[in-house]
Amino acid sequence: MIAVGTAILLMLVLHLLTPFWWWIIVVPFGYGALISRSGLNAMALGAVSAGCLWLVAALYYWFTSADIITSRIAAMFMFNDSWIMVVMTAGVGIVAGGFAALSGYLLKSAIIRRRAADSYS
Repeated sequence: MIAVGTAILLMLVLHLLTPFWWWIIVVPFGYGALISRSGLNAMALGAVSAGCLWLVAALYYWFTSADIITSRIAAMFMFNDSWIMVVMTAGVGIVAGGFAALSGYLLKSAIIRRRAADSYS
């Protein structure tokens, strides 16, 4: 739980200090590559932290007069309600953060296996 809060806080601070949205990929990737102990642990942290951050951000913008934009985008996707776009935004964050963290863990595992195979030769 502390790792999720730390990841959310780090992504939020980096997003506010820079104009880039892709911190939801970089931070979970770094967690997966440096700290996580399993692929499931990495994927869960990345998915929960990025999904929560984007859900809260989407709800904030939706409740503070961005309902006009979300209703227009929902109409483009042929949805009846604009809240579906808020859920889809969180879904994109979940998928991006989860797979980024899993990719970091798998890269770390591949490097460790490669070093182990090289040391036996």
